[in-house]
Amino acid sequence: MRTKELRELIEAKYPDFHPVIAMLEVWHNKRRPFALRFDALKEAAQYIQPKRKAIEISGSIHKLVRVVDLSTTDEKVINPDE
Repeated sequence: MRTKELRELIEAKYPDFHPVIAMLEVWHNKRRPFALRFDALKEAAQYIQPKRKAIEISGSIHKLVRVVDLSTTDEKVINPDE
C-alpha cells in the first residue's frame, strides 16, 4: 500500500486524526508514565522545532575589545594577540 492510499484510508476512518496532535495528547495525559510522555514530546518536537546543531568556530580576533565591569569603575582593554 502506498503512502497516499494509507493516508486516504486513515483520513476516511479518522477525519480529525493528526499524529503530532496525538503525540501531544499523550504528553498532556498526566496518568501516563513520565518516560512515555517525554518520548511523545520529543517525537512531536521534531515536527515543530528545528534541531539545533553545534557550530564550530575557529580563527582569531584581530581587534581590541573593551570590557567594562559595571559593578565597579574598572575598565580594561584586552588585546587578543598578547
